[in-house]
Amino acid sequence: MSILQLIGQVIVHTPIWVWGLLAFVTFMGLRQAFDQELSAARVIGISLGWTFFSVWGAANTFGFNAPVLLAWATGLALSLAAQHWLIAPRGVRALGDGRFAVAGSLWPLLTIWAVFGVRYVTSVMMVLDPALKQNTTFDLAVPAVYGLLSSLFVGRALRVLRSAKVAPALALA
Repeated sequence: MSILQLIGQVIVHTPIWVWGLLAFVTFMGLRQAFDQELSAARVIGISLGWTFFSVWGAANTFGFNAPVLLAWATGLALSLAAQHWLIAPRGVRALGDGRFAVAGSLWPLLTIWAVFGVRYVTSVMMVLDPALKQNTTFDLAVPAVYGLLSSLFVGRALRVLRSAKVAPALALA
């Protein structure tokens, strides 16, 4: 079977609800492409929602157990540490009342697609090669990637929230 035939078979045999989920996450990601005002609670909620989706993907695929969760948390921690010194996302302004003006960006959509893509490709790989379910390296590497991707949401939220503390200091300078 050629690679194109294989891809066609994978697409045809993908359950319809997966395409609905892709449409939903695409819609949610596209909402981030437009300028908006967000409360601190919403910034945190968006980050927690996508982080939950990521950890759910890892646990649902590889099991809700300590090694999987530790691999996920390690990916999250390493990526957060690397992001610590990044500035707030472009166009973030603290409004002073617990709200933030956030410029639109396609980066959240790309991150959402990355989480979805990892989940989809992982599922397909495990169907095509059931032995992967017994491969410890695979079983820990993929959750670490999920954690790394989650940290992009968490890191962005932390940088947005941190802008509230930076803005007054800049106004005094």
